[in-house]
Amino acid sequence: MPTYVHKFEDGRRPRLARAYPNEWLAEFRDHFENVWIPERALYYLQERDPKALPYLPALLPQPRGEDEEDAA
Repeated sequence: MPTYVHKFEDGRRPRLARAYPNEWLAEFRDHFENVWIPERALYYLQERDPKALPYLPALLPQPRGEDEEDAA
């Protein structure tokens, strides 16, 4: 993947970032919502941004009820 220097508006130091093709956006969103958030977000936020932890439950999938499991 090509890379570029990403400059943050909030003043953090610039970082080298990858430029992914737009065609990958739908797959990225699916992976982010269905894999990364449920499986990795807690560990990531604990280390990097503990103040965000109270908001995590709103992003996690809700447990399915027994009625929904029977219908699936």
